[in-house]
Amino acid sequence: MKDGVLKVNVRAAAAGYVLRRWNVDCTENHSLEGAEYHLWFKNCQALYGVENLVIAPGYKQSN
Repeated sequence: MKDGVLKVNVRAAAAGYVLRRWNVDCTENHSLEGAEYHLWFKNCQALYGVENLVIAPGYKQSN
């Protein structure tokens, strides 16, 4: 981590699995409650076109 930000390059096919495994809060306002959610996703545009995100914690497809 640098300045509180962790940048990780992950293939699109594995993105949902990585977010799920690391318990990353993927809600727009970082609102998931629970001690397991230490990380939150900052750049939602980076996930554009990734199809397996339905398994990511709190992810909702924007219209």
